Amino acid sequence: MKYSTQLIYLLLIMLIHNFAMGQRPGKAYRIGKSAYENKEYIRAIGWLDVAINSQKKKYNDAYIYRAKSHLALDREEKALKDFIIASKLFPNNYKNALQASRLSYKLGKHNQALQYATTTLDRDSANFDALKLQALALIHTGSSESALIVSEDAQKLNEDAELLYAKALASDSLGLNDYAIAYYNEAIKKNPGYKPPYHDLGRLLVKNDYIDKAIDIFSQAARRFNDIESYRLRAILHNVKGNTQAQIKDITKIITLNPARIDLYYTRAELYKKVNQLQNALADISYYLKWDPTSANAWLLKGKILKELYMKPEAIQAFINVDKYTTDSAMLKYAESSIYELRKEQYPPQIIVTHPEGPDQATIAISQNKQTLQIKGVIKDDSPIAELRISGEKVPIKNKSFDHQIVLDTMHIVIKATDTYGNTSSKTYRIIETEKTAPKIVLNSPKTTNTNVLVATQTNIKIKGYIEETSNLKELVIGNKKVNFTKKGNRYYFSDQLDIKNIDTLKIVAKDYFSNTGHEEFPVVIPDSVEIQGSPMGKTWVLIIATDSIKNNKINQVVNLRNALTKNYSKFIIDSLIVWKNMTKEKLERELLFKLPQMARINRVNALLIHYIGPGITQGAYTYWVTNTSDPAKKYGELNTSILRTVTEALEQVKYKTIISESVNLSENMVQFVDSCNCDNCINIQRFPDGGQFFLSLKIDNLKGYASIVDKHLNKAIESQKRCFSPSIIHKNGDKKIKIGRFRNLNERIFPVILYLKENNQQNAY
Repeated sequence: MKYSTQLIYLLLIMLIHNFAMGQRPGKAYRIGKSAYENKEYIRAIGWLDVAINSQKKKYNDAYIYRAKSHLALDREEKALKDFIIASKLFPNNYKNALQASRLSYKLGKHNQALQYATTTLDRDSANFDALKLQALALIHTGSSESALIVSEDAQKLNEDAELLYAKALASDSLGLNDYAIAYYNEAIKKNPGYKPPYHDLGRLLVKNDYIDKAIDIFSQAARRFNDIESYRLRAILHNVKGNTQAQIKDITKIITLNPARIDLYYTRAELYKKVNQLQNALADISYYLKWDPTSANAWLLKGKILKELYMKPEAIQAFINVDKYTTDSAMLKYAESSIYELRKEQYPPQIIVTHPEGPDQATIAISQNKQTLQIKGVIKDDSPIAELRISGEKVPIKNKSFDHQIVLDTMHIVIKATDTYGNTSSKTYRIIETEKTAPKIVLNSPKTTNTNVLVATQTNIKIKGYIEETSNLKELVIGNKKVNFTKKGNRYYFSDQLDIKNIDTLKIVAKDYFSNTGHEEFPVVIPDSVEIQGSPMGKTWVLIIATDSIKNNKINQVVNLRNALTKNYSKFIIDSLIVWKNMTKEKLERELLFKLPQMARINRVNALLIHYIGPGITQGAYTYWVTNTSDPAKKYGELNTSILRTVTEALEQVKYKTIISESVNLSENMVQFVDSCNCDNCINIQRFPDGGQFFLSLKIDNLKGYASIVDKHLNKAIESQKRCFSPSIIHKNGDKKIKIGRFRNLNERIFPVILYLKENNQQNAY
């Protein structure tokens, strides 16, 4: 835009000039003068050029008007030339010479300024301005003593800030520091809006080691003039004082006043790094590199910043660019060492033997009387592997894998791996010879007959026994259930509770790490004298999930409820009670989605009751359990995803009765018998899925704001899972009956519903 404007001005002058060439000089002079008076400086210059080119003496004034027009447009060099010509054309007029002297001084032409100041004084010996200019020019031409004499003569006529400044400069150059400081201060006091004394006083104070006073002077100038030079000088002194933050502020001011100073972004980036403001430093150096993308110094600085920010890939790329744009040996050495260090990791290699296997991670099993060992494995490491040794012997490695044969002359080997950065790991393996003996199973309780028949005195029995095994036992399965065991010497002891009312034969299988398998079968006999009691729903498990602490803070209300539920369930006929406490969201979902269905299928569970106890409220079946009360037990914010969604997704394909419950107290919250789903007040869902029975009870605080949301999401859950929804009657407090959808008051903590399913065309549900 700047150049376009100048071009337009130039074209305008050329047009005026070409047009004016055909006009008379007198008319051109009059039009040019009038244009100057009307502040149409471009137009004035064009017409005045014509008058001047006529070289007629009567139009000599045109030089003055043209000089003033150039001055108004900040064309000081051109204005100076015209004033010099006018000074010669009008020898009796001191003003043109005075203007020539002032412009010469401003443009740093001190000898010329002295010449025309002297010319002015020849025409007007008592000209105060000319005396000041003469004094200033004398100082810059090395005649400070003469400048002081001239200043004294000028002071007899008048005194202003510029004259005091001239006396200060002269005293300063002569080493008269006290006088100079006094004159600078007087000049500032005389005219606080006159800038030159501030900067020169500051420089003199610095020269005399008055740094703090100099900073104060530059600060005064910065506040008054808001100019780049004041901020620049103060920034230099802040650097001397080690005040980096203040230096950054001054450089920021300069950038604001002159955004074209791209170099200052580099300087400020260095300063930001110095005070550990690394994000700011990164922003500045990145902006600088947009203007100078081949600067090796800038890339080096950026690499250092990124390295401190632990942005390793970006830092490596920055140092690679240093290598690309410089030949300086010191910079190249620093960049290469930095790349090596950034790529270095401090984790030792991980050694994994894949063949032969052993009973544990520190043992290798081989056949008896074997003289050699073919060992295979892999080395896991983020860095290249420099060396692999097995019992001191260097072993070739390819793609971090090894396959090597060694001679067996010892019962242990040592594998040692080292990566390119010197990280080393060493692992010792014990070598054992395999045996062919199968594990021996011994059942201590209950007692069996001579023919290994197990005669039960009750339907729920406790099984105890042990496995004799000379090596290591890998797995023990009773029925279809994996059972834990404890090792004591060469024996592995086990204990488990078993419901045998639906079992004809008890099977126990034990397997060691060499795949030797022992198994025993015990026929089961239940005498007629044993009363077989069970739940109307068949084999029944109860699972209680309790979030009874958050972030190691115990929630007593939940603990109490968990204990109450455990106690109350003892009143019912159930086969197994399982309690999960303080699981993470991820572990809970994993257990529900995978482990629980598998366990239920293996153990042939007919009905599963799941209780979730948490301190929160629900905003619907598919939302978060949160809290909005001031109760200390409920202050923990978001706790867990909806138990309903997790469980229904986990058990969607399971074909047994399922009850999901989240209730306050089982003994006070029993569901009455419902004989059919074909009822008038069902929610228009008449489909009957393949199997399963669901019961849901949600605990809600402050139901008033959530009832419609709960209804909406429950309907969605029911429809999405193809469940049949039916009301139920709740018994509580004696004969009082609370029906679904009706609440005694808004503080009631129970919201019960039944999600009712048919199974095998049976009409009854429990």
